Amino acid sequence: MGLDLTPEGALGGEGTYSRGDMEITPDTLVREVVLNVPGGVAAMEKHRIDYCCGGSKTLRQVAGELGLRVEWVLETIAKEREGGGSTDAELLDVPLGQVVSQLVDVHHVTNRDAAAAILPMATRAASAHPDRPELAKLVELGEKLFGALLPHLLHEERNLFPYVRALEAAADKPGAPAPVALFQSIRHVLDDMEHEHEHCDLLVQALRDATASYAMDEHTPADVRALYEALEAHEKDLVRHMHLEGNVVFPRAERLEVKVRSQAPKSSRRQA
Repeated sequence: MGLDLTPEGALGGEGTYSRGDMEITPDTLVREVVLNVPGGVAAMEKHRIDYCCGGSKTLRQVAGELGLRVEWVLETIAKEREGGGSTDAELLDVPLGQVVSQLVDVHHVTNRDAAAAILPMATRAASAHPDRPELAKLVELGEKLFGALLPHLLHEERNLFPYVRALEAAADKPGAPAPVALFQSIRHVLDDMEHEHEHCDLLVQALRDATASYAMDEHTPADVRALYEALEAHEKDLVRHMHLEGNVVFPRAERLEVKVRSQAPKSSRRQA
């Protein structure tokens, strides 16, 4: 049996932690923790739990996948919760268009800026330091990451997000026709978006693995240090970006489509 690091009293029953308005159990979704629990994101990061693409999994599931005792995860959540901090719960209530605007105006811009800066930095560093084979790997992985990410951003801006905004506008007008869609259901589009998120997430992890988690020491050249810092900053922003989409925008948009289509005149509903 593994060492039990759970302090007595932190957990109750079959691994249940309850504090405030929300009870956290092994069957609580990762998404619910990061959205509603102060310090929830920090708790997930400490265990390297993928909360941006794994939000629909339970704590029990992700702990099992990582070879962790779920009690340890619950303990970490409890400790982080005691420290307080902000949550993203307010994003479940603000207009969806406002969240979409934040994604486009902040995170999409940041990703495009990162692509323009990081790829040349990696190429120069690899050329300057041929004794560091991991740098050539970073060039390869970076090209794959941004090659997948940039078209993804454009597809969202041209197709998905305008439809989400149109759904929200229709929801504010009971009886209004549902917006025209080029797909049977938004779920079909979200499946593609989520698959692309998972692909990017794997590439981000490969970048981290290739650099031993961006490890540096006093001998690390200045240009390599700058590259590692840029990659780590981009990873942090991209995880936040995919979290907002996968755990906030996509679920809310899917529910909104159901609501709008149910209240629209029958003649305007798309036929299956």
